[in-house]
Amino acid sequence: MSSIKNSINSLQLIHRSMLIGLLLFCVIAFFLHNSGTFEPVAKELDHSLQVIVIILAGAGFFIGNNYFKRKVLQQAPELQAPKEKLALYRHASIIQWALLEGPALFSIISFLITGNFAFLALAAAVIILFAMAFKKKKK
Repeated sequence: MSSIKNSINSLQLIHRSMLIGLLLFCVIAFFLHNSGTFEPVAKELDHSLQVIVIILAGAGFFIGNNYFKRKVLQQAPELQAPKEKLALYRHASIIQWALLEGPALFSIISFLITGNFAFLALAAAVIILFAMAFKKKKK
């Protein structure tokens, strides 16, 4: 039982590390922009990138949730050993988190490129979804 608890703790550590990395990158991008250290280089891409970021964020959220549900809820009852179920859960969780992390990173990079704060707002929304992803599954 302790190995299962250790595995869950390590999965929680991975999630927190990914979350802290996103938050740090977001804060650094904000300060780079506000200090004038990093000037926007392609303001003309603003509208195109907004569409791309929204599509990526929506797709990442829905594909990640569907993948997790399909993997865990459909395949877990077939598995007998708790370690196998935990490995399946870990795999599906990391894939789901990556599908949320990618659009958040792209949104922050789009903010750096254009200087539009709407990208930071969208990144914050995706980061909040990312933060809630582990707590939801804790049940």
